Amino acid sequence: MCQVGLWIRDCTPGQRGATLTRWPDSSGISPPITLPAALFFVMSGCPCTEASIREFDRLLEGIDALHRPEVTIIVCGEPDPSFEERLNRIFPFARIRRDLDGREARRFGATTSGQLMIFDQGSRVRFSGGITVARGHEGLSKGSVTVREILSRPRSSDEPNRIVEFPVFGCPLPCETADAHSLAKDDAAPGDE
Repeated sequence: MCQVGLWIRDCTPGQRGATLTRWPDSSGISPPITLPAALFFVMSGCPCTEASIREFDRLLEGIDALHRPEVTIIVCGEPDPSFEERLNRIFPFARIRRDLDGREARRFGATTSGQLMIFDQGSRVRFSGGITVARGHEGLSKGSVTVREILSRPRSSDEPNRIVEFPVFGCPLPCETADAHSLAKDDAAPGDE
């Protein structure tokens, strides 16, 4: 009986946040200019996050430096210097940002640890979701395959915006998620609702 309960928990995605189509104007994080951008929302102390980190590392290993996005890892919740140092070792090319009060997570509609967002150079969302097959489980997933495809093929400026979404399997981010949808919606560009 216990194994069935764990399986159900592992295969249950986290709460879905607001869907954005563009980079929020009110964000304190600079939007992409010359390269695509990847925002990766994580928290320390979560086994689900550990699997997402390993998958993100594997995903980026398969992308040459020319096509690698500008990576920003947003660490939500209480500061954990050892966790942040480990992230710096795994992703030496990434910017690590603390989001103690969850404000950036709310602006981007991120509610679950392990959420990855890919933006093109025009600040348009191309992908939003998870890259693991279940909570705390590694392995090839539709999300990671899709991200690799998106990053290996640049989008032309006249191509219509198509956002690909996948569920995020992880723990809730330690921020007030009740107003995540309204804050992200307030930041949306006209016509994005």
